[in-house]
Amino acid sequence: MSGLKIVFLVGLVLPGIIADLGGNPKHDRIGFRYWRQPNGPMGNCIVYPVHNDQFAVFLGFWSKLTTTVLAHIGSDLVAVTA
Repeated sequence: MSGLKIVFLVGLVLPGIIADLGGNPKHDRIGFRYWRQPNGPMGNCIVYPVHNDQFAVFLGFWSKLTTTVLAHIGSDLVAVTA
């Protein structure tokens, strides 16, 4: 089960990296194009409701962290149950 999980994760990460570096159908290098201010993953797109730049960056980071953790818990739960 652990080996299957590793193969599955590599099978998801590798095509993502290839697509980011230009291996997509449009041959367009995406890279970190969308990581710019103000709407990057840890950008200040929520500064107006929060009124604090540093707190807005923290909330953006926390939002992405919880999404990532919850995505990985599903595969871990199956392995632990087995």
